[in-house]
Amino acid sequence: MEPAILAENIPNLPRPLTLEQQLVVNTWEATGVAPYEYQVRNALALDAGRDVLCVAGTGSGKTLSFVMLCFLRPEVILWIVSPLNFIENQQAEQFRKWGLRAVSVNSTTLTPNLLKDIKAGKYQVIISSPEAYQDTNKLRPALLSPELAERKQVTAIDECHCIVMWGGSFRKAYERVGDMRAFMPNPDNSLMIAATATASDIVKAATLHSLKIRSGYHLENLGNFRRNLRYEVFPMSGGQKSYDEVCKLLPPSTTPLSEVDQIVIFVEDYITAHSVALAIRKHFGLSGKAARDAIPQSQLDAIYQMQPCLYAWHAYRNLTHRAVYS
Repeated sequence: MEPAILAENIPNLPRPLTLEQQLVVNTWEATGVAPYEYQVRNALALDAGRDVLCVAGTGSGKTLSFVMLCFLRPEVILWIVSPLNFIENQQAEQFRKWGLRAVSVNSTTLTPNLLKDIKAGKYQVIISSPEAYQDTNKLRPALLSPELAERKQVTAIDECHCIVMWGGSFRKAYERVGDMRAFMPNPDNSLMIAATATASDIVKAATLHSLKIRSGYHLENLGNFRRNLRYEVFPMSGGQKSYDEVCKLLPPSTTPLSEVDQIVIFVEDYITAHSVALAIRKHFGLSGKAARDAIPQSQLDAIYQMQPCLYAWHAYRNLTHRAVYS
């Protein structure tokens, strides 16, 4: 990815600035970051009244392209739909550092005065969950606020693949994220930008349909290719539940654990996760009381300290489902 304008050239741009140059300058002055060309294209498409679908890898800067229009048009209201409280709070903190009036709305921040301030237009960026935006006791009245009717409003859906992956049964509110534009007093002056690092053709089509993305939308597809990743298919000879075959991909069982690299294994469900974990423990001789007794107490203490993290994996479904209400 290339910056739209090299950082060292930004201070010396000849005046008057073009619209694109002004966007780059304002972003650089607020963030210290020279935006990429694709981020500029996304922001300019929104400024021109076009919806946007952005497919770009994790860490490529999709979130910056959400807020760049606010640097160019301070009157814009940006509503960000986010799956988790932690992400909401983290983004709000970062945006405030960039000089934006930003707030996350969840169980840790929600107050009647906050909702009143949002409806009055005090904030440029509001970040919350799909459930909160649809709740008449939370953010839905703010979307209907007549005080905001004359201001351009942009709805940004971060991790928009969640619409397809979660909307069916897990978090049904994701199915209705596209209704947010209909709630607003002036839907014609309301735009959508959806971003993800994971968009097959099926996910893309479902996202466009669910969000009611308008014709003539801007598609920014950078793909998600990573040079440091390698894909291989490893056929399992013993059937789908021969979990011990995973160990063929691990170092020999005689390898000291201190010399084993960290490995992440993704599985379909938590029952499979337990089975794979048991197979790995057996592979390294960590099953049974004798193996447990052989573990130094200092290591056991470290494992106990990690328990909240381990529980988090099992509680992930509940964490995401109750992103607002915790």
